[in-house]
Amino acid sequence: MRLHLVRLGLAAIATATAPPSEAAGISPGAFELGVSGALTSAGETTTASVALRTAWFLPIGGSWIAPGADLAYVHVREHDAVDALANLAWAHRVGSTAAYPFVAITGGVRQDWQGSFREARFPVGASVGLRVFVGADAALLAEYRALRITGDPVADFSEHHLRLGASIFL
Repeated sequence: MRLHLVRLGLAAIATATAPPSEAAGISPGAFELGVSGALTSAGETTTASVALRTAWFLPIGGSWIAPGADLAYVHVREHDAVDALANLAWAHRVGSTAAYPFVAITGGVRQDWQGSFREARFPVGASVGLRVFVGADAALLAEYRALRITGDPVADFSEHHLRLGASIFL
């Protein structure tokens, strides 16, 4: 398993540093549809989640602004949560490579439930990451996201996510 992850990482680095084909990369008005997974650390609990993500890329100078949304599901033992988040990202291509580092702000609502108990919370935060195109309309994604969860009945708390994913661009 580790060898497979190392090979995947080396392939992504080679792809990012090699000159892309003319068609590879973000084009004006491109729509991203992706799936990602995350390892989340909140307090002393580590969980896993899956998310669907969308973004619409608009050119601004030599960069891109991308409003988007994420819909994520988390399950930990008997606890479930769904996040609906809005994002606003800024991305810029690194030279003539297939790599697009980005920064984003995010916020939204989280619905937590355990049995019949339900509670709404409000995550807000920021992220930094990298999209690397592996074809004309496909990219791999790595993202670090820090969220402050507000509206908790006991106390607000912080979460840290490392998201890895894949996207297609339409």
